[in-house]
Amino acid sequence: MKSFNRRRLLLALTIYAIAALALGGAALAGATKRHHGDNSKKKTFAPQIITKAAEVSSVELDPYSQQFVQVTFDRGRVTAVSSSSITIQQSQGGAVWRTQAFSVPSNAVVTLNGRTVQLSQIPTGSRASIESTGAVGGSLSVVRVKAFSRHEAPLPATSS
Repeated sequence: MKSFNRRRLLLALTIYAIAALALGGAALAGATKRHHGDNSKKKTFAPQIITKAAEVSSVELDPYSQQFVQVTFDRGRVTAVSSSSITIQQSQGGAVWRTQAFSVPSNAVVTLNGRTVQLSQIPTGSRASIESTGAVGGSLSVVRVKAFSRHEAPLPATSS
């Protein structure tokens, strides 16, 4: 009788373990699907909350100087522009975070839809990504302005 109960217990535990693995696998597979069935979007290393962010900042090691530098990417809609400054309104999900003006040095790289232009050629209403760098904890200087007249300013590509 004890042998029969032991087999029943072993069989029940085996069935329970298989069911737990199957349900856990199904739950994990369901959690990795994109929302609303949209699998056509380009995959990125960053979660959507970051890729849609108005500002992203990081501290990185400069391979040439072997010093840590801060790199910040500000994105938003251009509200004003001159030959030496640009102002953007930063928002996320329709909520405005802030309006910020940037002084742009003459050696900064400025592009509109991928083509090099003068800063003053960027139209108001376009989307812009502004890259600034500097010493960690120090002041940052604009090194690149990328403006897009038709779509949201993307985050920069990752480097390897």
